[in-house]
Amino acid sequence: MEPVTSAEDLVVWLDEVVDGLGLDRLHLLGYSEGGWIAGSHAALSTHRDRLASVTLVGAAGAIERIPTGFLVAMVGRAMVASRDRTAALARFNRWLNGDVDLTPAQVELLEVSMGTYRQRLPRPDRLGDDQLRHITAPTLLMMARDTKLYDPATVAERAQRLLPDVTIDITPDAGHGLLFQYPGDLTARINDFLAAHDT
Repeated sequence: MEPVTSAEDLVVWLDEVVDGLGLDRLHLLGYSEGGWIAGSHAALSTHRDRLASVTLVGAAGAIERIPTGFLVAMVGRAMVASRDRTAALARFNRWLNGDVDLTPAQVELLEVSMGTYRQRLPRPDRLGDDQLRHITAPTLLMMARDTKLYDPATVAERAQRLLPDVTIDITPDAGHGLLFQYPGDLTARINDFLAAHDT
């Protein structure tokens, strides 16, 4: 088993998963970092023809880079966490995700994972113009107006300019946790999009 060190490696891995499942047509949806993986797959895979649609929700990367200021803010909040980790995690979550409260069990799981797990996946990065033009499947790009990851207007402009078939959906009064803030509404919008492109 080879380590995953690039977006191209992730594309190969996901193609192998789809092959293993025996799928010849699928709707691909990714949230946050999964949105970057899904967008990279839709742009770089040699099997793009089997994508019925692509849905990118709060995609961390792919269309635009995560700004350096965001990473600095994350580091700052991590430093605060060393004094009162539980309270800091709750503050960081509300700053990033909006009005999504973590349960004590979720905070405990985060604390355990932060202390024991080190991710080795490549950092999400912006796809090039020509790469984005390769995403020919109907694409639903869902963003939160108050996201800290990027400027939604900039992402929307680039997506509309380069993606051949894109629908932009921006949710007001939402942060990066938009799927958790408005689960019923967003799920209904996604299902409508999938139904419109399900042949």
